[in-house]
Amino acid sequence: MTTRFDLAIAALNHRFGTCFSAPDPRGVLDREAVFAAIEARNAARYGRVTEAAVARPSPLRQAVLDRQRAQLELPEVRRNLERARAARAVLLAETGV
Repeated sequence: MTTRFDLAIAALNHRFGTCFSAPDPRGVLDREAVFAAIEARNAARYGRVTEAAVARPSPLRQAVLDRQRAQLELPEVRRNLERARAARAVLLAETGV
């Protein structure tokens, strides 16, 4: 999560050649105002705000994240992740990426 949306948007514009306007960091536009604007846009576009589709933090998203993190801590999953990371490291080393 960022509190400097102006810097995040500037980096996005620089990387992808876009021209999204960024909020003035000295202005009154804060995190809650950005999330309210996201919700309003989704409601206008889709007729409602769907918790799973709105791009902002929420208790529902946090609960899903917590469950996923718990799954990643299971021994079998951890072993598979370590094997995948090792395979990726070999692939990157061999390809020079």
